[in-house]
Amino acid sequence: MKLNQAVKNMTLEENMRSYLAKFDGTVRAFDSEVEGLFDSMFDDQFKQMDGDTLSKEQLRTIHSNCFALGSTASGIKVQMLAPQIFAFRFRIVNARADAIIHFVCQVSYNGKILTAKATEESVESLLRARRAMAHYDVERKFKAHLAVYDGMVKTYDEMEAPFEAAIHQNFRNLLSGKTINKNGIREQAKFFLSIGTKAELLYWKPIDDTHAEVSVHFKNPAADIKTHSRITIKDGMVYKVVNMLVGSPQKELRDAFGVGDLLQSMRNHERVQNSGKSNLQDVKEAIDNIFHDDLEAEIEGSVIGKADMKAQILRDFAAGAKIHFVRMKVLDGHHVEIVLTKEDEWRRHQILTVKEGKIIKIEAVEEDGAKAVPPKAYVAPPKHLVASQ
Repeated sequence: MKLNQAVKNMTLEENMRSYLAKFDGTVRAFDSEVEGLFDSMFDDQFKQMDGDTLSKEQLRTIHSNCFALGSTASGIKVQMLAPQIFAFRFRIVNARADAIIHFVCQVSYNGKILTAKATEESVESLLRARRAMAHYDVERKFKAHLAVYDGMVKTYDEMEAPFEAAIHQNFRNLLSGKTINKNGIREQAKFFLSIGTKAELLYWKPIDDTHAEVSVHFKNPAADIKTHSRITIKDGMVYKVVNMLVGSPQKELRDAFGVGDLLQSMRNHERVQNSGKSNLQDVKEAIDNIFHDDLEAEIEGSVIGKADMKAQILRDFAAGAKIHFVRMKVLDGHHVEIVLTKEDEWRRHQILTVKEGKIIKIEAVEEDGAKAVPPKAYVAPPKHLVASQ
């Protein structure tokens, strides 16, 4: 073995021992000292070849979570098996994991670890610990955002920071049977906060490095529902939520989250209707996403069904008419108040009844100045349950 490579190997061993010594049971940040040792040991092209291949950045996140949990590393053993092959063995313990880590590493010519693979007897222990660490930070942020739902009436201001930290920009929610994006779930959050919602994380069970089985209990005057879902993690945030309920519980869940679903569909309809790039098929799909098949709509003194409503909207689209939702206000888990305009031709003030995320009933509202008079079918929640607008 060349002298230069021998020096690099000795340096790597020293850095590894120094790095593992930092896991002394003290909670600490992944600061510049720790990061410097980490970067001195792992090549930028590093791959861990157990389960799903792990990159250097993914390993950095896992190690950062280990430090945040006050982990302890003990029984450290380092052995050179060949000029560029090392074996490392140690025990890592924290509140989430207790594992014997034993892996064999290939070292690149720059003296850094290029690949690592667990020994056969330690691979299951490694993967369990890795899953626990990969999920810790995401679970912590998810719980922090749920903690804002403490049963008190609130505006969205208090939720904004934890919501943005926990929810991925390209988030997709499939709990209600339709895909709701981040904007849609944000509207749902505003409504839940406005009526005093209590949320509790019942469990978070890691499936693999990027998936978990999760259950949350939401309770407010409009809903009392327990979700059971599969969460996908991406970039340290919740990226996708897919419902795992079937039968009656699934219907209850769809009803509970239907309002947020509808608000997103209505904004999409407005965009499609007013876009010069849309075609009739785009508008038809937008209409089907908004209106229930059993629609009863009170329009200018007459009650019409979905077919007549669709025909009217398609005529407006063909004529190039622009529509605008001037106001959309959630009243409860099944009712939304809107003001809709068609250019300068008309202005409609309505109460929408929501079923399964779609409009099943439209009732005209008589206006007294700017004050809406809800129809008899709608019973407003007590004033102390409604946040100031």
